Amino acid sequence: MLDSFDPQTPYILAASSHLDFIKLRYLQMSVEAAAARRQTCRGTEAEFAALRWLNEHRFGNSPSIAALLDAQQRAVTAASTLAINEPASRLREPLHCPACGTKTEKFPYERWRYCVPCVKELNEIHFELEGSDRGFGTWLI
Repeated sequence: MLDSFDPQTPYILAASSHLDFIKLRYLQMSVEAAAARRQTCRGTEAEFAALRWLNEHRFGNSPSIAALLDAQQRAVTAASTLAINEPASRLREPLHCPACGTKTEKFPYERWRYCVPCVKELNEIHFELEGSDRGFGTWLI
C-alpha cells in the first residue's frame, strides 16, 4: 500500500498517471487505422518525456526504468507502423483487429475493444514499469 506521508508518493502518482495515459493510447492504437495510429503515437511523446524526467530527477536515474521506457517507446512506435491488412472500420469498437485480423476483446474495466496479441509486448513492459523492483512502484496504488 502506498504511504501517503512518503515524500516519494507524489512522484509515484505522477508516474502512474503518465503510464496509464500511454496504456490507454496503445490499447486504442491496436484497432485504429494507420494514420490514426501514427497520430496517437505522437500523442504519447510528452508522456514519455515526463516519465524520463521523473526517472532522472525523482527515481535516481534508474538504468532499469530508462531501459524499460526505451523499450516501451520503441514498442509503441512499432505498433503505430503495423501494416493494416484490411480497411479499418470507422466504428469505435471493431470486432477484428485491422492489422492481424484477430478478434478484439473488451474487458469490463477497459473503455474499448483492443487486440490482445498486438498489445502483448506493450502490456508486459507496462507491467514491468509498474513493478517495485525495476519500475516506478505504481503497483502500490
